[in-house]
Amino acid sequence: RNVGELHAWAYRISLAEWERFDEYRYRDDGDAGLVRHFARALRAGAAATWQLPVPAHPLDYKEQQWATVGPALSAGYYLLIVSTQATSPAINGPGVATAYAALGASGLSAVSRSLPATGVPQLLVLDRQSGQPLSGVSAQATFGRYVPNGKNSIRTGTVRKTDAAGKVELEAAAKFDNNAHSEKLIRPVVWRGTDTLVVGSARYFNYERDNVSEVRSETRTFLFTDRAIYRPGQTLYFKGIVLERRANDTRLLTRQAQTVRLTDPNGQTVQTLEFTTSDFGSFNGSLVLPTGLLNGEFQLQTPSGSLAVSVEDYKRPTFLVQLDSVPGRPQLGQPLTVRGRAHAYAGPATDGATVQYRVTRRALWPLFDYGFRGGRIGYPGSRATTEIAHGTTTTDAEGRFAITFTPPLAPAQPGQFGWQPGFLFEVTADVT
Repeated sequence: RNVGELHAWAYRISLAEWERFDEYRYRDDGDAGLVRHFARALRAGAAATWQLPVPAHPLDYKEQQWATVGPALSAGYYLLIVSTQATSPAINGPGVATAYAALGASGLSAVSRSLPATGVPQLLVLDRQSGQPLSGVSAQATFGRYVPNGKNSIRTGTVRKTDAAGKVELEAAAKFDNNAHSEKLIRPVVWRGTDTLVVGSARYFNYERDNVSEVRSETRTFLFTDRAIYRPGQTLYFKGIVLERRANDTRLLTRQAQTVRLTDPNGQTVQTLEFTTSDFGSFNGSLVLPTGLLNGEFQLQTPSGSLAVSVEDYKRPTFLVQLDSVPGRPQLGQPLTVRGRAHAYAGPATDGATVQYRVTRRALWPLFDYGFRGGRIGYPGSRATTEIAHGTTTTDAEGRFAITFTPPLAPAQPGQFGWQPGFLFEVTADVT
């Protein structure tokens, strides 16, 4: 049956233990490996304990998720254990479920960037509560270098202090000649007293700019059309602007030859036009869309940019169908009514019209970090839509109509690390 309460413990651990949490868990016998490696912290006793009431669910054996708040923790790093049993959290018995996580608490925060000219990393250290910059905060970078046929080399950089504006430039990674492997940033750390913060986002700094003076240029052509959808045989008007970007400098490309190709949905060239950009880096033109070809997505293409337009044998609608927003918070298993209105573009309501509706459901999965501090993300796979309801109804004298259906309770599905999906319901209504 569903539990009504969970129990949580927070045990203080060292920074080194916090950094190796994933290694202990995923490379060394799972939860048993965690308990073995964190035995010292478990013997020292919990820094905080609390209870987590679990919201009631109308059905048993259904997983759910919710947010809760625990007690404030002092600065440091912690092993968090959440269990269904009230005592001995590290001992799993029959019918007991236990989860582990590593977390940090700090009054410091940091914003990171690479300096445009040199690629050297720079940190802006702030007070996490007030957002004010902090001066005199220590900062240090640790670097690693791969050594073939030997142990990897680890080097700790010099300690630097933030200035009055809270900024500090970290030491740059070292370069080596003779095709030797250069250093990579492992982690930057900032601290003030006993409050220590590992700046994880700085791992994405680019330290391998061999020659910052050799900056590549990039040409981009931005295309614009007078509309997004056309009928066969209609005239398409377009305009283009050509830019060149070099480092942080962007300029218009004037008096440059430009070739514009129109391609059909099969990628075949239908028409080719030649232009020269003006003193403002732009060009414009028009073409008549062909008839007798397959409708669909046509492309305007240049060597440095493209734009897709739709060509369809569409008819102009004579009336508008609008669905109202759904008030409140819909619940699975509870009837839900979606209301709408159909009215002519001239204003009068569409009375007695037939409404054909369809309700579909699609599962939404979160983006998963696999737990390694490398920031690797697992993207959710595609999920097919499922039809929930369909039918017909009729508009009243004011053009209004209502669609009522019950979002079904979903069976439990295997998820990543115990997660369950959310659901997106889509209601479509065709009025004739």
